[in-house]
Amino acid sequence: MQVLSNYRYSGFGLKGRFYKPLHSQCLLLFFALMTVSYSAAAQELDPSLPPSGNFDLSYWKLTRPNQQEIDEDNLSNGFVKDGEFYTDTTTGAMVFWCPNDGRTGGSTYPRNELREMIRRGDNSIATQGINKNNWVFSSSTMANQEAAGGVDGVMTATVAVDHVSETSDETRKIGRVIVGQIHASDDEPCRIYYRKLPGNTKGSIYFAHEPTTGPEQWYDMIGSRADGAPDPEDGVALGEKFSYEIKVVFNTLTVTIMREGKPDVVQEVDMTNSGFADDWMYFKAGNYNQNNAGDPDEYAQVSFFALDVTHSEPTPPTGYTAPTDIPRFQPFLAECKLQAPNSSTLRAQDALDGYTHPEWFYVVNGDKIRFNQSGESMRTELRYEENYDATDGNRSMHARLDIAEQTCQQVTVLQIHDDANAGPGPNKPLLRIYKHNGRVPTNHLWAAIKTDAAGVNTTHIDLGEDPGGYFNCDIRLVDGNMIIDFEGEEKVNVDVSFWTFPSYWKAGVYLQDNGEATAHFDELFEGDGSPQNYFPSVSITSPANGENIEPGNDVEIIVDAIDSDGSITMVEFFEGNTLLGEDTTAPYSFTWSGAAEGAYTLTAKATDNEGGSRTSLSTEITIREQVSVTGVNFAESTAAAAVGGILQLEAIVSPANATNQNVVFASEDPSIATVDENGLLTGIAEGVATITVTTEEGAFIDSEEIQIVFPSSKFNLALNQPIEGTGTPDGANVPTSLVDDNTGTRWSVQNFPQSATVDLEDDDIRITQIEVTCYENRAYQFIIEGALTEEGPYTTIVDRSNNKTPGSPATPIIDVIDSVEARFVRVTVTGADVYAGQWVSLTELRVFGVGERNTVSVTEFSDQQIKLTPNPATSVVTISGAEAFHTLSVYDQTGRIVIHRKANNLTSLNVSELPAGLYYIKLEGDDKPQVSRLIKH
Repeated sequence: MQVLSNYRYSGFGLKGRFYKPLHSQCLLLFFALMTVSYSAAAQELDPSLPPSGNFDLSYWKLTRPNQQEIDEDNLSNGFVKDGEFYTDTTTGAMVFWCPNDGRTGGSTYPRNELREMIRRGDNSIATQGINKNNWVFSSSTMANQEAAGGVDGVMTATVAVDHVSETSDETRKIGRVIVGQIHASDDEPCRIYYRKLPGNTKGSIYFAHEPTTGPEQWYDMIGSRADGAPDPEDGVALGEKFSYEIKVVFNTLTVTIMREGKPDVVQEVDMTNSGFADDWMYFKAGNYNQNNAGDPDEYAQVSFFALDVTHSEPTPPTGYTAPTDIPRFQPFLAECKLQAPNSSTLRAQDALDGYTHPEWFYVVNGDKIRFNQSGESMRTELRYEENYDATDGNRSMHARLDIAEQTCQQVTVLQIHDDANAGPGPNKPLLRIYKHNGRVPTNHLWAAIKTDAAGVNTTHIDLGEDPGGYFNCDIRLVDGNMIIDFEGEEKVNVDVSFWTFPSYWKAGVYLQDNGEATAHFDELFEGDGSPQNYFPSVSITSPANGENIEPGNDVEIIVDAIDSDGSITMVEFFEGNTLLGEDTTAPYSFTWSGAAEGAYTLTAKATDNEGGSRTSLSTEITIREQVSVTGVNFAESTAAAAVGGILQLEAIVSPANATNQNVVFASEDPSIATVDENGLLTGIAEGVATITVTTEEGAFIDSEEIQIVFPSSKFNLALNQPIEGTGTPDGANVPTSLVDDNTGTRWSVQNFPQSATVDLEDDDIRITQIEVTCYENRAYQFIIEGALTEEGPYTTIVDRSNNKTPGSPATPIIDVIDSVEARFVRVTVTGADVYAGQWVSLTELRVFGVGERNTVSVTEFSDQQIKLTPNPATSVVTISGAEAFHTLSVYDQTGRIVIHRKANNLTSLNVSELPAGLYYIKLEGDDKPQVSRLIKH
């Protein structure tokens, strides 16, 4: 086991400045802290030494019975208190004595107890919170794991309880003492008790688990904790040694009691729902006397013969869901908003956490950020929200990126821009780092630098050739100068002391003309202007993630590691947090022999010649007998996809425990739809797309036909119909916004699930298509049901309970329905993909089909002085005299509404989608409605 205990790895990225090593964050993380069942052996103890001479007390503080605290430095420098905290002169044990009448401070009971202090005397680190003094579970976020002093934990101890109280004011307090615990911010995930009642010769051992979400849970290990418990036959006598181990891995608590010559007693507790996933922890050990009353001379005494604590490092996941999940990007992203597809805000700073866009902004290759945009002068850029004066203090922005695709002539990837809203600047970039396909020499990166305060004059400096992969670029503002380092070489050093306006960083892709561009960012952070040591890149190339290896075979681990500005000095190979081996020469590899059957997590850590290190993403493997694949099927789906939209397809390999779960997706006609290696389908053109999935093993095949359709141009049967929703709407975001044909309004209500039911007001409607659009293009998960009456019964028409498709105005979530008869349509939102908030926010629910709705007798109206030109018309009709009306409806000859919209200041109407024939245009206002006839050619 790689023992970190109270140590933390460290590296230096910015020269002369501490920089946190680059690790990753998990989607769902479970790694094993490998331990072996054993009976803890007592340490070699010297009775002539103080406790700190036999035990490492540099990461503990002591709370005495008088509530005085002895800090780490004093405790580890030989602190002794005769008769209270001392070394037993015969056994060398560390002895904790605590009277019943000791002071309790903020507790109910007195204590003479150690509190884990991972900071080891560094008083700049607070004692509380998720920081380097405390530890977290590996079920916590990767950001929490990186911030903490350790991940998961194991505490082992060998103890003997020498004396317990025999009198008290309450029976329940007699004879009990806590000898070890895990303490969280408020509650205790674990407290181990020893208890011996006055009439018994032996004591019991039990522990408590105290969830934040419910009542305490009690587990008897040896004997019983009951007040009137009989003498336990297999109990532990006073003065008798026993060992305990408290271990947490992910959300599993394991408590083990060990005694020489006897089998271990083990109890596991699933803490998934205990509320500790994002809490902070510390171990405690010693004598927490659980009696605060009794005779004046009552006390408890505990002797420790061994005490050890270990913690783990964070183990990276195999990949991330959203850019903000990746720890090395989090400091920068926390200060940014996202702009796309133009200068407008796509995602505000306080809403960027967990956000991903399927086309413009998402994770690629597991732990890198993809920026993409297409069109004329469009962008997907991060705008750093903190302004600065370029001459006010030193600062820098470091990026490691790859311009993966570029069809436009010029794309900007990094900028310093002034903020004209915050000062008198010219509202132009001081600096643009860009690539220009038409500039000679070709395939080079350039810096466009404004050379005057008015932002009029620009100079263009050649930075060097695009290496065809990732390159490093640093923009440093130092003492009024701007320095640009490209691939570690200084290319620019110019005076920018004239630039005294509020300015900010930008990063992403900004198309300077028409086309498309994609950039992948591997690193992005702000620094203090110092030169940068570029950390190594490292990845495991073999075995593949998800690979199974037959028992008895060696595991050959092969790693690709590169340092762009120096050399690799060492690559270390880990399983979980166990160091397997290392290699100092390329190609880097290690052969792992003798691994037992099970599931394993492999990582590799590369260290460069300047001490910088980086850990690879995890590779999950199994070692077990092969289970053969027998077939594959698409998960049942009635979904369609919009042209330009996406749809996540899922394949189910049979049997479910088949060793090789790998499949290949393919589209028979990529001109209609494409599908990537993960089953993400993109609609290209209207039609039917046949998608196949083939297993890697056995070549079993299944296929599915997916309709690719445009959003319907037919009449929306739900338009302006009566609708009711559950919950309390958020202000003006009421249910009627779902059926107003305006994606700029929304229905918003907090907490899942929530429902909205629309009455189509016609008993003869047969639904053929339903479309849903979501606020901020979210991928909400929902079901849609239909019924003939408001009371039901309701039948499921659409099941998007596992939906991962975002619903945008241009590409709504579309479902083609097999002609279902219904008058009432109910949408129930149950959750969301990626979006982690609690708001249900839909912008439109559209229902299409066959039926008559809102018919009127148009013969009761006569033509008025509303002028339509041209009439007959083929496309656009100009309307005169409609200024006093606020609503326009177009009816066909059956009296069915085919167009309905607001008419405020309406001067034209597009009727190009209407079939040829006679129509009536009805205008409504405060006075009598007016109707005019229109002939459509």
